[in-house]
Amino acid sequence: MSEQKPIIGITIGDAAGIGPEITLKAISDKTSRAKCRVVLICDAGHMRRLAAKLGVALDDIEIVDLNNLPTEFEIGVDAAVTGKASAEYIVKAVELWREGKIDAICTAPISKKAIALGGYNYPGHTEFIAELTNTGDFRMSFFAEKLRVVLLSTHLPLTKAIERVKTAALVDLIGFANREIGKLLGRERFSGGNSLRGGHRLGGRKRSTSGGLLGEAYIHGMNGLTECVRQIRGTATLQVPDATVCLVSNQGGTMHTHATLLLGH
Repeated sequence: MSEQKPIIGITIGDAAGIGPEITLKAISDKTSRAKCRVVLICDAGHMRRLAAKLGVALDDIEIVDLNNLPTEFEIGVDAAVTGKASAEYIVKAVELWREGKIDAICTAPISKKAIALGGYNYPGHTEFIAELTNTGDFRMSFFAEKLRVVLLSTHLPLTKAIERVKTAALVDLIGFANREIGKLLGRERFSGGNSLRGGHRLGGRKRSTSGGLLGEAYIHGMNGLTECVRQIRGTATLQVPDATVCLVSNQGGTMHTHATLLLGH
């Protein structure tokens, strides 16, 4: 498959919204289709009717037909039937990816309210696909030419998003972006030292939940101790599940004396 065009599975999103129209207009662009092979994951009847109205030819487009929409439904209104259908397109796309039938997934807009009405309680595509692929460590990210954005928080009120801006969370995000963007580009993007790469190995990956030495400010050594107490209490920003014992080891004081403390309950 590496010598062929990549196969992109496109889910049409919520049929009561703009997803199907955006999808049809995108695949009618010969420039983008010259670089990949498109597979539509949709209700074929609905897409063919819409394509006829828009004057878009679907003759040479591969379609995976889930046949999960009624002939008539209200446009612009959140409904269980269209929400459930949009979620089923995502589930099918992941299934096709697992089977090696497509190389990547492109998703058109869904309605979070509609998929909830349809029985799928997810705040968005990111969390939905993460669960379907058994991915525990993930972030929403955006790419536009040379710009890469990896988000610290998603789907939160502003006050809650501000609460997430903590040293430990930022260091964890930088480490994640360093690792994953490096994989995509074939090189490491940052030259961070132990503060990014160090820490305890938890669940098969390294993590410094206190932010490492980047977290040590103001009162030297106290941030690590505070993080240890929060882990034991179960209130840490990067909480380790079922933490009962915590080892904190750091330097502190004007003479930079070293101390190690083991806490538990």
